Amino acid sequence: MHRIKLNERMTFPDILDLNHLVESTENSTECTSEKVIPDPAEDSSDEGIDEGIEVENCVSGASSGSDSSSLLNEAAANSRNAQEMKKKGPYVYELFSIMIHSGSAAGGHYYAYIKSFIDGQWYSFNDQHVSKITYEEITKTYGGSTGSRGYYSATYTSSTNAYMLMYRQIDKQRNADFIQFDDFPAHIKQHLQNMKDKEEFEKRQRELDKSMCKIKLFCYHPLKKRQIEQKLEIHKDKTLTETTEIAYKMFDLEDILPLDCCRIVKYDEYHDSLECSYEGQEDHTMGQILGGVKQAYNFDLLLETKHSDQEFQEYRPGGVTVKVYVADIENDILHDPISVRAYQTQTVNEFKKLVSNILKCPVDQMRCVLERFHSDLRFLAVPNKTLKAEGFFKSNKV
Repeated sequence: MHRIKLNERMTFPDILDLNHLVESTENSTECTSEKVIPDPAEDSSDEGIDEGIEVENCVSGASSGSDSSSLLNEAAANSRNAQEMKKKGPYVYELFSIMIHSGSAAGGHYYAYIKSFIDGQWYSFNDQHVSKITYEEITKTYGGSTGSRGYYSATYTSSTNAYMLMYRQIDKQRNADFIQFDDFPAHIKQHLQNMKDKEEFEKRQRELDKSMCKIKLFCYHPLKKRQIEQKLEIHKDKTLTETTEIAYKMFDLEDILPLDCCRIVKYDEYHDSLECSYEGQEDHTMGQILGGVKQAYNFDLLLETKHSDQEFQEYRPGGVTVKVYVADIENDILHDPISVRAYQTQTVNEFKKLVSNILKCPVDQMRCVLERFHSDLRFLAVPNKTLKAEGFFKSNKV
C-alpha cells in the first residue's frame, strides 16, 4: 500500500466571514437554498476586502524593516476587513493558529504558527524554539509545487502544508488575551522557573562536555586481585597529578596503599600492553597528555600500583609488555603476575637482571620460560640471545 501526501495548493483567509451561513432570528422561519449560497451580486460589495494572504502579492522579507512594515500593513487591512464584515453580522472570525506538517508521507515534523493577540505578531513554535515570522512564511504553508511529478513520487517528496487552522470569533466583549506570566498561579511560576533552571543547567553541561576528556581507565586492584575498569571523565585542564588523585579515589585505594604508590600510564587493553609512562609530565594537562578532547581514543589508561619498597619502571614507546608469573617451586605456589616493560633489542641476560631488580631475586636463582602460545613453552637458556630472536611479541607471558 502506497501512502500519498497531497500537496495541492490550498489558500485560506486571515479573516473568515460566516454570516451568510447563519440565519438571522427574524428570518428563522424561512430556510431557503439562497440563504446558503450567496448571490454573486451581493459579493460585489465585498470588493477591496482582503480575505486571504495571496502568495502572488507577498513581498519577500529581505530585511527586518520590510517585515515590520508588511506586518503593520496586514494588521491594518485585517482590521478594516473585520469592521466591514461585522456590519453584516457577528459571525466573523480571525485566524490565530496554524498547525503545520513539514515532510513527506513517509515521515516528517509537526510545528505551529501562533498569532499574538497583543501586537498581531506571528510566532513559530518549533519544539523548544520560538521565533518571529513574516506573512511570507505563512504563504509557504499553502502547499503546491511547480513542475509535474509522477503519481507515486509524492510519497517521497517533502513539502510544508497547513493541516489544521484555528479561528476565533471577533468579539471584544468576549475575547481574552493569552494569559501573562504575572497572572500565572504560584505553582505554575515555580514550575516554569524550575524548567528554566534545568534548561540553563543542561546548557552549561553541554558546554562543559566540550571540555571533558572521556577515556577508559583500568587498574589491577591489589585486594580484589582482578583488573577493574572505570570510565574516566576529566576536564582537559586538570593536570596529570590531579587526575591521578581522582583515579586513586575512584578505585577506593585510600586505605590500601599511599597515593605516591600510584601513577597513570598509557595502556592498550586489547593487547594488554603498557605503551608508555609519563615521567616529567606530572604538571601537564590531560588535554596535552591525551592529545585534546576527542570523541574516542585509540588507547586507554592504566592506574599502575607498586609496593612502597619498589621503584616505578620507565616505559618508553616501542617496547613489549611481559606478564611475569613467579612460580615458587619450594612452596608449590604460583603468584599473581606483575607487568614488566622490556625491549626486543634486550638480551635474555639483560631481561633477567631487569626482573631480578623488580622481584628482589638473584639472577642465579631464577629460570625464565616464555609461553608463546597455550602449552607452547620455550626455556630462555641462551643469555646473549635477544628477546626478538626468542619470539617476544607486543604482549607476552614469562
